[in-house]
Amino acid sequence: MGIGILWNEIGEGEVTNIAEYAARHYETTGRPLRIAIDTACWVFNNVNIAQTAAIRESSGRPSNPMEKAILHRILRLLFLGIQLHFVFDGPKRPPKRGQVWRSTHDKSTDLLVKTLDALGISYHKACAEAEADCSAMQKRGIVDAVWTEDGDAFMFGSTTLIRFHYEKKQGKDSKSNTHFRLYRAEDIPKQLPGLDPQGFVLFAILNGGDYDKAGLKGFGTQNSLDAVKAGLGKSLCRAAESDLPAWRQELVKYLEDIGSKIVVPPNFPVWEHLRNYRDPLITHSLSSKWQQEKPIVEAALQPFVQEFFNFQAEKWVEWIVPMLLTRTLMQTGPGQERSNDGYEVKIGKRNNSTTVKATFLLSAVTSLDMGIYAKNKDGGFYEHDFRAAFETLPWILLRGVPQAMDASAVKNSAKLSKVTKSQASKAVAAQSGESAPSTQMTSAPTGKKPGRPRKGASKDDKTLPNSTPKIKRARKLGELDPNSPFSSPDEPSAKRSKPFPQVKSPALKNSSKSAKSFSTKSPTNPLKDPKPSVGSTPSLASRQQEVVDLISEDETEVSKPVTKPKQPASRGLLASQTDVLSLISDDETETPQPANKPNQPEATPPPKRFIKWNYEEDFGDSD
Repeated sequence: MGIGILWNEIGEGEVTNIAEYAARHYETTGRPLRIAIDTACWVFNNVNIAQTAAIRESSGRPSNPMEKAILHRILRLLFLGIQLHFVFDGPKRPPKRGQVWRSTHDKSTDLLVKTLDALGISYHKACAEAEADCSAMQKRGIVDAVWTEDGDAFMFGSTTLIRFHYEKKQGKDSKSNTHFRLYRAEDIPKQLPGLDPQGFVLFAILNGGDYDKAGLKGFGTQNSLDAVKAGLGKSLCRAAESDLPAWRQELVKYLEDIGSKIVVPPNFPVWEHLRNYRDPLITHSLSSKWQQEKPIVEAALQPFVQEFFNFQAEKWVEWIVPMLLTRTLMQTGPGQERSNDGYEVKIGKRNNSTTVKATFLLSAVTSLDMGIYAKNKDGGFYEHDFRAAFETLPWILLRGVPQAMDASAVKNSAKLSKVTKSQASKAVAAQSGESAPSTQMTSAPTGKKPGRPRKGASKDDKTLPNSTPKIKRARKLGELDPNSPFSSPDEPSAKRSKPFPQVKSPALKNSSKSAKSFSTKSPTNPLKDPKPSVGSTPSLASRQQEVVDLISEDETEVSKPVTKPKQPASRGLLASQTDVLSLISDDETETPQPANKPNQPEATPPPKRFIKWNYEEDFGDSD
């Protein structure tokens, strides 16, 4: 950490909510937030060797708390749609403070590399310094920020730097899972004038850094910042190796002008140190290292996280499956949204102003058969219709399942509109001095139970609105019988409000049987006479057809059965007509059976992968 002493001068940075920052970035750029991670700062700012040994001793098994803590942090970022790229230090890393540093991509990080491969996260080994490659990736627009604890990234050209934020938990500092500290290079010169990338190089040369711990003897932090403010860094970074004597004279004159007695050595600054700060070695073809479409093989991921991190079924549902769903929704292209309907995503309430909670059908997301071998936290089995929950950003849901977001918005707006309309109606009524209009409909029956009849009403006035369709049918039937009290030759017959195709009623199949039963009930049945006169009444078949047609015309009217008061026989329907009406109405409720189709083989669903879970208690989760 060459300029680590400057963190006190730069300040604590901006404590930022990770979800809010990722959401704002997508609104501004239209793409997910991309972060290059200096792997060393995540590995060494973690569980140390002594803590790892203590955890393994207490658990009784070879646990991996450091990699497990990194796994949890990675998954939390993936839930928010943040894309990650890890960079490891390379073999050509210059010696720091006189020590030759090994690469961080070796056997000690082998499990971490396997974890990244299993999760489909890209990474690469730098040629030299990992933070130099991370900064170069940001300068070229491959990533949007660099996550490192090494301030040298500013010297290498990084403009947005992320550091861990620590919170007090149980009396000790712990890394926050929801916030980080954000530093912007454009804000630093506002506090420390001249401290741009060239100024950082000058500060490291004068005050000492990773490659030259001593610096200029006796100069100190404040004198170095004053020299940076004077602009000596720009001339230093423009100088070639042959120009260093001239720049040394410029530094000597500056010290004389401020009255300093510091002596500048003849070989100061060392060219190799300046070159390492100003022109670090960068890996070639950095753009090809960024690969975010690496596939995830779920069948290989499950045994891996179970063996090394003790991820049983409950952890799989809580951590891995939401990550798989989020990844699928993010990869949805225009016109492919309907392909995600099978996940049955339902939007819940917003947890805060940024993230949204949602549920989904577990069996539709994972290819593992969770309903047979997997136990949930209650000790039961995951049913086929079990719904799991996850939390993510709204733009991810809008990209993958916009119909679910639209349904949630309509539901919320309907509630708001109902309240707004009610308030507006009351306000208008208050201004006009009238009562608020009623929202109940009186022109058509609503299907609700009618209230009590008004006081003083006669028996004949207590007919209910639901009896109206029955009376209409009776009047139409009365047209077939000249003796019916409902027949009125001057009254026009009812017409259909909408075209309705004539469908042959199933009641006609038993027409002869029905006619026989009618003849035994009423001797005066007009449908009984087998030889009607040509000029007076139509034939039996034509009468039956007219009855069917009349009733078919009113099939769209739905009414509840109502108990009507008894009326004199002269005013009621004929018994035969009532029987015909009830019989045909009952027969018409039968649904015709579909025609037999040849047997066709059913589509075979894709096979589920049956996984034997190892039900053991969790262990050593340090994060």
